[in-house]
Amino acid sequence: MSQPLTQLKSRLGPILELYPSCAQSESDFERWLRAYENNVDKASAALSDYVQWRELKPQYGVQEGVSGITSSVVESETRSGKAIILGLDKEKRPLILVRAQFHDPNSTEFNLDTFTCFCIHTLSKAVEMMAPPTTSMTIIFDLDNITLNNLDMQAVKRLIYLLTKFYPERLGQCLILNAPIIFSTFWAGVSLLLAERTVQKMRFLEVFELKELIDESALPLSYGGTVEIA
Repeated sequence: MSQPLTQLKSRLGPILELYPSCAQSESDFERWLRAYENNVDKASAALSDYVQWRELKPQYGVQEGVSGITSSVVESETRSGKAIILGLDKEKRPLILVRAQFHDPNSTEFNLDTFTCFCIHTLSKAVEMMAPPTTSMTIIFDLDNITLNNLDMQAVKRLIYLLTKFYPERLGQCLILNAPIIFSTFWAGVSLLLAERTVQKMRFLEVFELKELIDESALPLSYGGTVEIA
């Protein structure tokens, strides 16, 4: 066991024992250390923030806080079809498909807190699908048929915040499909918010290239696979 890992477990172990919902495996401790380049002080502070976030009640309009985010809480977002969990990619990472055309921040139903809960709910479900030694996921952003109304910087900032602060090193790769010209300016702004190592995980692809990374059995019909989705 490395010295940073030993130190991090020693510092946070007693605290985590008090909060079973925040339990961390050895690979989780390693993940926090990777996110902060083996800086034990920074990883320890970040993990402490994670515990506080998990335990804060109420939060995002949910009385029970993060632990109270259930499928019923995010029903309106789920119904939109904007994000779907598929199967696994060829590296055995859970797949999340995001269809940006169904994200409408101007809708009377849209609420940033509910959107945040939906992100947490979806990311957490993907994490539950991970079988050791897998510790990360693949997110596909399909930008087909988007308009300027679908490009929501506030929502993107919220997702980046969640991934960075509370799901560090969970993003294995991010695949961006069907990017139109109108996305270029938006992407220039988004990329400034990302760490360089995160930018390196982003790939702009054509739909036909997905089969190099994902088996047909995990892809929807419209992407050349065999999975039927709404």
